[in-house]
Amino acid sequence: MAIIQDTYPLAPAIAFPGMLSDVGDKDTITGINTHATLAIPFGSAVARAATGSKMAAEPVEAILDTILGIHIYSTDYAPSALADSGYTFAGLFVGAVKPKNTMAILRRGRIWVICENGCTRGQRLHVRAIIAGAEISGALRSATDGTDTRDCTGQGEWLTAASAGAIAELEVDFVNLAS
Repeated sequence: MAIIQDTYPLAPAIAFPGMLSDVGDKDTITGINTHATLAIPFGSAVARAATGSKMAAEPVEAILDTILGIHIYSTDYAPSALADSGYTFAGLFVGAVKPKNTMAILRRGRIWVICENGCTRGQRLHVRAIIAGAEISGALRSATDGTDTRDCTGQGEWLTAASAGAIAELEVDFVNLAS
C-alpha cells in the first residue's frame, strides 16, 4: 500500500537550527567533537576542549568554558555520525553530531538558532552551561538563568524576535574575543 501525503504546511519554517542565514562575511572553522559520550546539536554553542589540538571542541559544560562558536548544520554527515538526540524543532528532529566526528563551527557571522527562553531584537547572548532535566548543553538564550549560563553579551546579538523554543536569527563574533 502506498503512503500518500495529503496534508501540507501552509507556512513552512523560515529556517532550521544551525542554518546560516546569509552569504555575508563569516568566519568558520572545523572542529572535532572530542567529548567521550556527548553529541553536539546543530545550532548550539561549542566550547574549546580543555586538552587536545586547536580543533578539539566539546559541548558547553561549565560557566568558564571558552566558547568557540555555533555548530553549523550540514547534510554531509554519514548516518553513523549523527546521534539519536538533539533538538526537536517544529515537531521535527534536528540532530546532533556524535563524538569523534568533525563539525563546522561559526566563529563570526549570522545563523538561525533556537532561542531557549525567547528573545527580542537587540537582546544579547547567553549560553546554557549547566543543565538540568530536559535542558540542552550549549543552548542559546537572551537572558541569564541564574548561575547556569555563560555570559556572551559581548559576542552575540539577537537580530529577530522569537518566543521560547522558537527559531531566531543570531549574529555572533567569537573571533579574537574572550568569551
